[in-house]
Amino acid sequence: MHARKALRAVTLDITGTLLDFGKPVGRTYLEILEKHVQLGANERLALHNGIHRSFAEAYKELRQKHPYYGGKTLSTPDWWHRCIRNTFARCGVHEVPQPAVEEIYAIYEQPSAYTIYPDALRALDVFKQHGLVLGVLTNSDERYDVALLPNMGIRHMFHFVIHS
Repeated sequence: MHARKALRAVTLDITGTLLDFGKPVGRTYLEILEKHVQLGANERLALHNGIHRSFAEAYKELRQKHPYYGGKTLSTPDWWHRCIRNTFARCGVHEVPQPAVEEIYAIYEQPSAYTIYPDALRALDVFKQHGLVLGVLTNSDERYDVALLPNMGIRHMFHFVIHS
């Protein structure tokens, strides 16, 4: 018989495991754009009806052209700025003010854009009480490590964060 080895570490993803978006991405994009641009009824309707699909398509296209949020070809902010602009362009909005793009990019570094699952913090505490090494493995960009987790006050709970 083999002796069982004790569990020593737990790795988690963040989005969909510990937290989720507070509201759909497309809704956030639209709300921020409307703070910067007066949209006509037809533009707003097109955005409302198509922004979720447009985001998914823009995201997928950019991931194929510039993997790992730009990797060696683009900076992470440039990658996301292109994704944001391409999302709106697919809905017929081709003029998006830079401050709107920057605000959309920045919102996802803030706790207000997310909801922590009710049992997530309790689970992290239990893992810590058992002396487990906690880590994050995520296909998201580096902002989880340098901005979001610190801004949420939980970065200290993880021994490491590995991102795309």
